[in-house]
Amino acid sequence: MQEFINGKVKEFWSGSIIGFIAGVKFLFTGPMDWGSLVLQYTIKFVAVCVFAFMSGLFTVMAKDFYDHKIKNRLFKKKDK
Repeated sequence: MQEFINGKVKEFWSGSIIGFIAGVKFLFTGPMDWGSLVLQYTIKFVAVCVFAFMSGLFTVMAKDFYDHKIKNRLFKKKDK
Protein backbone atom coordinates (compact mmCIF):
# COMPACT_ATOMS: atom_id res chain seq x y z
CA MET A 1 0.00 0.00 0.00
CA GLN A 2 2.87 2.35 0.79
CA GLU A 3 4.32 1.87 -2.71
CA PHE A 4 0.92 2.60 -4.25
CA ILE A 5 0.56 5.85 -2.29
CA ASN A 6 4.12 6.96 -2.98
CA GLY A 7 3.59 6.41 -6.70
CA LYS A 8 0.51 8.64 -6.74
CA VAL A 9 1.72 11.48 -4.51
CA LYS A 10 3.90 13.03 -7.20
CA GLU A 11 1.05 13.25 -9.70
CA PHE A 12 -1.38 14.48 -7.06
CA TRP A 13 0.85 17.36 -5.92
CA SER A 14 1.71 18.39 -9.45
CA GLY A 15 -1.98 18.55 -10.36
CA SER A 16 -2.83 20.35 -7.13
CA ILE A 17 -0.19 23.00 -7.62
CA ILE A 18 -1.27 23.66 -11.20
CA GLY A 19 -4.92 23.78 -10.07
CA PHE A 20 -4.05 26.24 -7.31
CA ILE A 21 -2.16 28.47 -9.73
CA ALA A 22 -5.12 28.42 -12.11
CA GLY A 23 -7.53 29.13 -9.26
CA VAL A 24 -5.58 32.08 -7.82
CA LYS A 25 -6.87 34.20 -10.70
CA PHE A 26 -10.34 33.61 -9.27
CA LEU A 27 -9.31 35.21 -5.96
CA PHE A 28 -8.69 38.64 -7.43
CA THR A 29 -11.57 38.95 -9.89
CA GLY A 30 -14.83 40.74 -9.38
CA PRO A 31 -15.82 43.97 -7.69
CA MET A 32 -14.47 44.79 -4.24
CA ASP A 33 -16.99 45.14 -1.44
CA TRP A 34 -15.10 46.53 1.54
CA GLY A 35 -17.85 45.56 3.97
CA SER A 36 -17.43 41.82 3.58
CA LEU A 37 -13.86 41.63 2.31
CA VAL A 38 -12.73 38.96 4.79
CA LEU A 39 -15.76 36.77 4.18
CA GLN A 40 -15.43 37.20 0.43
CA TYR A 41 -11.78 36.14 0.35
CA THR A 42 -12.36 33.30 2.82
CA ILE A 43 -15.05 31.77 0.62
CA LYS A 44 -12.96 32.26 -2.51
CA PHE A 45 -9.88 30.75 -0.85
CA VAL A 46 -11.84 27.67 0.22
CA ALA A 47 -13.18 27.35 -3.33
CA VAL A 48 -9.65 27.58 -4.75
CA CYS A 49 -8.43 24.90 -2.30
CA VAL A 50 -11.28 22.58 -3.32
CA PHE A 51 -10.48 23.28 -6.98
CA ALA A 52 -6.80 22.45 -6.39
CA PHE A 53 -7.67 19.22 -4.56
CA MET A 54 -10.00 18.10 -7.33
CA SER A 55 -7.40 19.02 -9.94
CA GLY A 56 -4.86 16.81 -8.20
CA LEU A 57 -7.36 13.97 -7.95
CA PHE A 58 -8.28 14.23 -11.63
CA THR A 59 -4.59 14.30 -12.57
CA VAL A 60 -4.04 10.99 -10.77
CA MET A 61 -7.12 9.49 -12.43
CA ALA A 62 -5.98 10.67 -15.88
CA LYS A 63 -2.49 9.24 -15.36
CA ASP A 64 -3.92 5.87 -14.32
CA PHE A 65 -6.30 5.87 -17.28
CA TYR A 66 -3.41 6.58 -19.63
CA ASP A 67 -1.16 3.94 -18.08
CA HIS A 68 -3.76 1.16 -18.06
CA LYS A 69 -5.91 1.85 -21.12
CA ILE A 70 -4.42 4.20 -23.70
CA LYS A 71 -0.74 3.31 -23.42
CA ASN A 72 -1.43 -0.41 -23.89
CA ARG A 73 -3.44 0.22 -27.04
CA LEU A 74 -1.06 2.72 -28.62
CA PHE A 75 2.19 0.94 -27.89
CA LYS A 76 1.58 -2.76 -28.23
CA LYS A 77 4.57 -5.02 -27.75
CA LYS A 78 5.47 -7.06 -30.79
CA ASP A 79 6.37 -10.71 -30.34
CA LYS A 80 9.58 -11.85 -31.99
